[in-house]
Amino acid sequence: MGYIFWYDWVISFFLIIIVFICSFRFVRKNQDDYLIKTYFIKGIGLKILGSVAFAVYHAYIYGGGDTFGYFMTGKTITQTFFNSPSNFFNLTFYSLENNTALASSIDWLWDESIMYTMEANYFSARIAAVLQLFTFQSYMPTCILFSLLSFWGIWKCFKFFNLLFVNNEKAIAISFLYFPTIVFWGSGLGKDSITLGAVCGLVVCAFHIFITKERIFKNIIGLIFMLVTLFILKPYVPLAFLMPLILAISYSYIAHKSTSAKFFIIPLILSLLVGAFFLLNDIIENNFTEFSSDTITDKIVSSNKNLQAAGSAFDLGIRPENINSMGDMAPFFPKAIIATWYRPWLWEAKNPAMLLSALEGCFLLIVSIVIIFKGIIFRPIGIIIRNPILFSLFIYCVIFSGLIGLSTSNFGTLVRYKLPCMPFLVTVLLVTLKKLKTEEISL
Repeated sequence: MGYIFWYDWVISFFLIIIVFICSFRFVRKNQDDYLIKTYFIKGIGLKILGSVAFAVYHAYIYGGGDTFGYFMTGKTITQTFFNSPSNFFNLTFYSLENNTALASSIDWLWDESIMYTMEANYFSARIAAVLQLFTFQSYMPTCILFSLLSFWGIWKCFKFFNLLFVNNEKAIAISFLYFPTIVFWGSGLGKDSITLGAVCGLVVCAFHIFITKERIFKNIIGLIFMLVTLFILKPYVPLAFLMPLILAISYSYIAHKSTSAKFFIIPLILSLLVGAFFLLNDIIENNFTEFSSDTITDKIVSSNKNLQAAGSAFDLGIRPENINSMGDMAPFFPKAIIATWYRPWLWEAKNPAMLLSALEGCFLLIVSIVIIFKGIIFRPIGIIIRNPILFSLFIYCVIFSGLIGLSTSNFGTLVRYKLPCMPFLVTVLLVTLKKLKTEEISL
């Protein structure tokens, strides 16, 4: 079944023209803003290019994918608008539980019910349904609009990080606007692009509320919206972000205290963090069993079994019969981080998408090695620890990468699942490298 037709290209052409006209007007109105003037057109242009490449790859090279499930499920919802607007409204904005009877009476255009019976998948279909009202139910233009939704959060984070890390705009531009995984996987029709935009928005709102203390009310609204979106799509993302955020807040609080005050405050904060961790774990175990350690362990073991049977699998050495708790996973955590950050190796790439990921991993590995040897290990650690934001981002990348590497033993899924941490990982590495070079010049 084809998904891209001649009218996709025509509609996409006019949509791109409209986007660029609006973008150039936006840039002209903000000529005094160096970042907008220099990077906005490039960033949005690459984002649109990435969405077109994503659509072409899945339609003509890969020949399938979940992206078409989201699209066709959304298309079914969109078609109800012309017959019964009330049904469209119910399917788009009401929970799945309240729509069981209505959903079962509809002839869905996508055969796999997992698309319209699981909220995480159905959420993307809801967004696709609304966007298809403006794209004449065509796939490629809907992809482009998804990429623009993602770009909003990415651009906000890019601007914010340039305020935090002054004179690092090139490194941050590479991390958020130019990095191939962000451009390609973060621009498609599906959960990944929305998740990336939402986690970038979450970071900006959270740091504005708790660190810079700017526009509190506006950012609280944004934070709630991003959290709801992420908890629906990929709840492990905000959970992985929680502890680094607490560390950043605590670190910022004590940064300007005297040495004697720090002597008393740091142990107190560490004690509170440990207590908060156990309290949170107890709350999760009692009220959110799907996120309990036992459930997560079972999911990781089950996922490894299923994905090991698929193509492009890799093995961290996890044996299901030896895993009874999260503690049994600890020895594999470093391997999981390495797999997420640097793999697949070049010789493990079996298709164009994997080759792209392998080249990125090779780049990150080279940067990491340069940082280690240039800084003799201890200097890079000092640079990261001295900066609360850089430190919290690094901790987030470690936690998130370890969990993703453990639960995903297939390169095909790993390349997409690691997307929410990639811009932050690249930022940490490139900003640390830049600071090392600056210290050498000052010496």
